[in-house]
Amino acid sequence: MYTVSINNSGWIKFNEYDIEIEKCMRLIGEAIQCVHEIVHLNEYPNRIENAGKEYFAKKVKCISCNQEFLAPFLLLGDKDEFKDIVICPLCGKHGCEVMNTIKLTEVDYGTQLGQYFEALERLNDDKS
Repeated sequence: MYTVSINNSGWIKFNEYDIEIEKCMRLIGEAIQCVHEIVHLNEYPNRIENAGKEYFAKKVKCISCNQEFLAPFLLLGDKDEFKDIVICPLCGKHGCEVMNTIKLTEVDYGTQLGQYFEALERLNDDKS
């Protein structure tokens, strides 16, 4: 059999070891719950320089192919004045019908904007 010699005057009291483990496990559980809520409820915070800023996209329907897609708010203008010149990323035709506004996180807004322009780029490559 092997044995271990323990210094009783060490940095931790072994009779309190279980209490420390339970305390750490509780704190880890709270941190995991917090991360889960952020991800599940899509409540990613803005970057510090954009604190308090809100981001929106509009759900629109192409008037040519009747497909729905999200158009970043800046493409349509404040009062949807550019809806007739927005390009459908699916068929490439101009014009859309604005359906409703959706609030997004900063991360999702950036993703939607990137996806819209990637779709237009693919559409342009297909025509070449």
